Amino acid sequence: MKARDLRSRIDWTATGEARFAGISEFFTPEWVMEPKYDGCRLRLEFGRTSNVASSSVNRSDNFPHLRDAVDPEMAGTVLDGELLAPNAIIQTHTGTWTDSLLNASVALTNSRPEGSVLTQERFGPAEFHAFDVLACRGESTLDLPLSIRRQILEVVAGRLRDRFPKCGVTLVPQFCSSPSSIDRALASDHEGVMIKRLSGPYEPGKRSIHWFKAKAFSSADGFICGFAPGMSGNEGMVGSIEVAVMSTDGAV
Repeated sequence: MKARDLRSRIDWTATGEARFAGISEFFTPEWVMEPKYDGCRLRLEFGRTSNVASSSVNRSDNFPHLRDAVDPEMAGTVLDGELLAPNAIIQTHTGTWTDSLLNASVALTNSRPEGSVLTQERFGPAEFHAFDVLACRGESTLDLPLSIRRQILEVVAGRLRDRFPKCGVTLVPQFCSSPSSIDRALASDHEGVMIKRLSGPYEPGKRSIHWFKAKAFSSADGFICGFAPGMSGNEGMVGSIEVAVMSTDGAV
């Protein structure tokens, strides 16, 4: 399930609550807000072994503390969430230092398993921040309203933490939908907030009318001036690109 972007309806040049006048319709008890994390979207499925998947790619061996959180009674339970590195600045097994939480989370997710594990042994394990449940014990929860899915998610996450205290699964918090909740999320270094309808179902693959995102952002014009080749299994591909931006005095 994907969110619709509200950026065109928010005036970040205004001050105070005037910034959010264009989205005031969401500031009612029908909606809740969650902080928007800047990590890797993953699914966590519990069975005989727990599977961590990004789209159709299984990443379980990158995160053995999640893979090994095996609870037979919870087989067939699927959580949706965001995987976050322990810190924004970590050094990967190839020697590269990351400079943001997104960069670090992507590095742990896309590295080969042995490299990801080595990095986590040095800097700490990644955490899975769950914000929804797609199935519980083999029964689909997609058609249930968010308010009910959240209750199920709280029970599942609580059980996991009790049985596997070091599994790294935690709940994304929810807040009332208000301008102050957006400001609080931004002050806590989150990207912004997700705005979700409590009565809404889960609609896989859609940009749903039940989920919206409000993010602070800035933009700049730049041009690609170089690239670095891919490494550690990504040979033959572009690993990263170099971008130049012109300053106000014309320097690059």
